[in-house]
Amino acid sequence: MKKTLFAFSLFIVLIVATPHSLALAYRAEEPTAIRVTDTHVLFSIPFTAGFLNRTSLTPMMVSSDTNVKNAVLVSIKDGSDTINQVPMRALILADNLKLESGYYRVPLGERESFNLIAVAEIPKGKSHHRLIVDKFPYLLIDEANVMTATTVSSPFLETLVTPNLR
Repeated sequence: MKKTLFAFSLFIVLIVATPHSLALAYRAEEPTAIRVTDTHVLFSIPFTAGFLNRTSLTPMMVSSDTNVKNAVLVSIKDGSDTINQVPMRALILADNLKLESGYYRVPLGERESFNLIAVAEIPKGKSHHRLIVDKFPYLLIDEANVMTATTVSSPFLETLVTPNLR
């Protein structure tokens, strides 16, 4: 019984002591929404990405069109309503990585900084709009160079939201 209690206590200490930057593959930082003209809004979602045990490929393409493959899917919301037909241009930029076939390669064990940038045309007077990432696909490459397609899970995905436009 004492061994089980000790092992459980050690496990809890290790979880609490592990920095989030090592525990999480993706982490969002301070998203923003800024009106730059009467009709244009700049949305920005900075984040870091990387895995301790795999190389990852993060897409550069961002789209609000569900038919676009291998792109991060975003939408603009007003409250809980999705606003369709919003003219928008968006992409993901990386600080120190070159683009390879539409993806940024993050080497095994490293974390890199990215920024999802979107410029959208939103009518003057509308103030509750925010950009939400609905789906974030990426690729993982293991030691045998086998590529696996996957998507970011809900806990991180829920952090990829800008504040309401003010």
